[in-house]
Amino acid sequence: MRGLPAVRRGLPAVMRGVLAVRRGLPAAAAVLAPLAFVLAGCAPSDAAPFVPLDGTAGATAAPGPSGPPPGADGTPEAGRSPRAEAVQAGPDMRLVVEPPAAVDAVTAGAVAAFRAYYAGSLRIVSLGDRDPAASDTAYLDLLGEEAVRQDYDWVASYWRDHHALHGTVRLYGFVTEPLAQGGVRLGACVDMAGTRTVDTRTGREAAQRDAWMAEPFLHVADMREDGGVLRIQSFNHALYPSEDAKRCLR
Repeated sequence: MRGLPAVRRGLPAVMRGVLAVRRGLPAAAAVLAPLAFVLAGCAPSDAAPFVPLDGTAGATAAPGPSGPPPGADGTPEAGRSPRAEAVQAGPDMRLVVEPPAAVDAVTAGAVAAFRAYYAGSLRIVSLGDRDPAASDTAYLDLLGEEAVRQDYDWVASYWRDHHALHGTVRLYGFVTEPLAQGGVRLGACVDMAGTRTVDTRTGREAAQRDAWMAEPFLHVADMREDGGVLRIQSFNHALYPSEDAKRCLR
């Protein structure tokens, strides 16, 4: 596999099938203003526990079956990961995580931060245009300023359209590489094929789901320690049929 896609600052993030164009600094400040209270001194809340798919809350996932690990390029291979874990991110949203077979401390920390971010952000989009509680937005403490802006584009696109995302999202195929300026770049395959977009005004499925959700894609996060917390500084995406996203097909 070629290196993970570099985070290209200033490049519009592809979300919900449209370009979420970055705004200028004054507008960005306005976007962040409602989040300032949340970010000031907050810590991640106690999330719903991750549960092995055939286990109970609080259980520790057992090691995966013996056998050679996935390829060096991180390509997912059926039957060669530890037992998948699941969390109920929201009333109608389930996150399933297939952790890597063998990890060092850096990778383990990066995977934990990434899945905690996903659980938090998915909870918000599953609520649609309902007002979140302060505890629902505590996951923002895992993000740097740039990543907060990118997450806002994703979340706001749902409540603006009176939409909510329901169903199951899967994370798998985790790979990491060090960043030259310090920190770690984590790439993960994301499968949203098991989700549906619901109109919160009617409770019915929206007429058309975003086309990019039909195939798995590669989601990349650059992370660095900040104040003793490993925070996601920025995101990048590789959507199918790009070569980087094709490794997520299985």
